[in-house]
Order: sequence, then structure tokens, then C-alpha cells
Amino acid sequence: MNLIEKVNDSNTSDDFKIQDNNDTNLVKEDLSSDSRQNQSNIVDKLIEKNEKILNLPINIAVELGGLKVKIKDLLNFSVGTMLSLNESPEDFLKIFANGKLIGLGEIVVSQKKYGIRIISMKKNLNSVNNQ
Repeated sequence: MNLIEKVNDSNTSDDFKIQDNNDTNLVKEDLSSDSRQNQSNIVDKLIEKNEKILNLPINIAVELGGLKVKIKDLLNFSVGTMLSLNESPEDFLKIFANGKLIGLGEIVVSQKKYGIRIISMKKNLNSVNNQ
């Protein structure tokens, strides 16, 4: 049972105070404790799911350039055929993760292997929950 008493007798304010009996307070504390435990369990499960997601392998591809050709020209390709791409050597390369554009980069050579230096990245890439 709730008791309501007027806190301020001023004509301009209608502030009221609600007093709960002891049984209601005990139930609220029990629910509050269960709720906190539930929230903790939910947070633990989300962390576990994120850890699994963060450890999934992803395919990274870098696009040097592209061009369109007619099928008849494609059928004439042979060893030694030269393909002139639409991009210039100064253009940045597109970096894809599982087919989605995530950034731009430039070619570098490191320890006799090609590499890509990232020049720019999509801003929302670091957020797992954006999707």
C-alpha cells in the first residue's frame, strides 16, 4: 500500500512524496538484484559473441584497376596480351573486406614483397554495433 503526502503546501507547487511500505521495498530490492544479475549475464554473452565475431577470418582484396572489354576481345586474350587500365599510377588502390570497400591505399615494397600502405579508411569501420 502506498501513502501519498503533500511535500509543499505552496499554491504554485504540487510536489508529492510517495512512501512505500516495507514489503514493497523488499520486492523492489530483490527485483533490482535479479535485474542487475540479468544485465551482467547479458553483457557477458554480448562480450562472448563479440569475441567470436572479432576472431572470424575476413578476405582482404586490393583492386589495382579495371577496364571494360567486349567478349570478342576477351576471347582474343593470350599470353603477352597487354591490358591498359583506366587508373593512373598516382591513383590510390581500393581496399575491400569481404567485397565491401573499406579504404584506399598505395603500393609499397617491403622485404621483396608487395604491400599496401593504407591512406584512408571508412569512419564507421571500428564499430561492430553499427550494422
